[in-house]
Amino acid sequence: MGMRKWAATVFACGILPGCAATDRIEYGHEVPMNAQRSAMVQEAVRAQLKDPYSAMFGSNRVIARVRNGNQEFVICGYVNSKNSFGGYVGMQPYVGVFSVPLNRFDIVAMGGESEYAALHVKGACEAARIPI
Repeated sequence: MGMRKWAATVFACGILPGCAATDRIEYGHEVPMNAQRSAMVQEAVRAQLKDPYSAMFGSNRVIARVRNGNQEFVICGYVNSKNSFGGYVGMQPYVGVFSVPLNRFDIVAMGGESEYAALHVKGACEAARIPI
């Protein structure tokens, strides 16, 4: 097994529940998230909302990659929450990066922040090869 494939297997086994050493996950391909990291993503997204308790999460998509020698996941998803008037705004996209070495998820952009934010999120997701 080549070093890159071995590293991908070890990396993937750190995120996938019940992962065996024979599983093959290659960088640049979509992977599922485990419950612990999913909760971290939701917590970070909620922290950006006007009414975090109203958040309803839609689907998300995750791509594994190595950047500057660090293993990470690019996560693109959707969230709906209430605005300051108490009404739901509809599903808004978000994009963020989960750093494996830091065990931390950081929001890159959220769709409801400005008129062009949804386009920024879409562009960032497409650059990571995640169609949303």
